[in-house]
Amino acid sequence: MTFFSPLRATALAVALAATAFAASADTVTLKQVTSAQTGAEFVALGATELSAAQFRQRVLDKPMTDVTDKWTWIINSDGTSQSAAKDGSWATDNPWRMKGNLYCRTNEGKENCSKTYAIGAYLRFSKASDTDELATWTAKVD
Repeated sequence: MTFFSPLRATALAVALAATAFAASADTVTLKQVTSAQTGAEFVALGATELSAAQFRQRVLDKPMTDVTDKWTWIINSDGTSQSAAKDGSWATDNPWRMKGNLYCRTNEGKENCSKTYAIGAYLRFSKASDTDELATWTAKVD
């Protein structure tokens, strides 16, 4: 009979959770990702609500596009961000900061903060810090 120590059992649980997360990121469809309307729905698909450290690691200085391939976006580690329509119809250059685990950006003098969720290369943002409702767009880290 084989007995597992609590430490081995914990390590096994962590390994199984990591495997489950990797599997969910590989098996979730783009339609499922874009159809989620709340953070809770997105997390149920296997997404993670990012901490400030996870946001910095996964997002900063990495080019992104929306999943409809109509715009590009980069959030720079120097506190600036640029986004632009691929057809040239608009472009923005806005400051941003982290407020706890919230991604906050300023546009036309107004700050808006969001929770950030990720699954695989896909990112979803809440409409505001005080809601679980997700913005209608989805970004993909290239």
